[in-house]
Amino acid sequence: MASRLSTRNADMELSKALQEVERKDRLLEEMEGELDEARRQVCKLKNQVQELIHVNGQWDIEYSDLREAFECYRTDAKRAQSENHDLIANLKAEKEEISAELEMLKRRENSKQGGDSNLASSEVIVVGTANQHHQIRERER
Repeated sequence: MASRLSTRNADMELSKALQEVERKDRLLEEMEGELDEARRQVCKLKNQVQELIHVNGQWDIEYSDLREAFECYRTDAKRAQSENHDLIANLKAEKEEISAELEMLKRRENSKQGGDSNLASSEVIVVGTANQHHQIRERER
């Protein structure tokens, strides 16, 4: 009887151990499934990171292109502004020259009509460029 009891206890112990092994096998299978899912998620994340790196690289290129275009535009704008200032200064100087020449012609006309006795018709007031004086002399002839 003792041997039977001993065999029965051994069988129960063996059955419990077998149940524990089966439970651990099920847990292992679940964990393997979770591990496979985690690997798939890691793979997706790696792909997303690669896509973000690619997009970021494209943005860097576009930003660089836009920055270069902006710098060209700014340089052109500064040059145009400088040219406009020069043009304005030249136009103001030409306006002054023309005003002075107009005043001289008015005095000369007044002198011819006898209105200005202080200015002789042979006097020349030097104002303007040499080219403008040449044009005036040509008109006077």
